[in-house]
Amino acid sequence: MVQVVLASVPDMQCGYSRELFLQWCSSAKNCIILTNRTQPGTLSRILIDNPLLRTITLDVCLFCKL
Repeated sequence: MVQVVLASVPDMQCGYSRELFLQWCSSAKNCIILTNRTQPGTLSRILIDNPLLRTITLDVCLFCKL
């Protein structure tokens, strides 16, 4: 099944776009299409500047109720 998601945060630094990236990035069947210019130092810019990159290390912060 084909799915398309248009996320509102193009830099993928936070929010739904980052969550989807973390969930879907492990499958070679998935693709990211960036529709905006991105800021230096963001996840999106790292992916743009390194098109052959196959692995990336990310810090993932989770918030939970205490």
